Amino acid sequence: MKFSKVVKSDEDMFPDNMSLEITYLLNNEYELEIIFKASSDKITLFNPTNHAYFNPDLNQDNSILNHYLTLNAD
Repeated sequence: MKFSKVVKSDEDMFPDNMSLEITYLLNNEYELEIIFKASSDKITLFNPTNHAYFNPDLNQDNSILNHYLTLNAD
């Protein structure tokens, strides 16, 4: 599945307009691969990330509400 968007410089504070493309691939080993591509007319930093979270439990009765997050930090 492929998604694309043109982000205007005034929308996201990039030096110029940026064309973005994100591709989600699922291979035969059931591994998810996410490919980010971007281009801009001016030199700019681009550091994409993904904040999607998946519940790999096949039991549909289990929700994410039973999950816990531990941060070992001050």
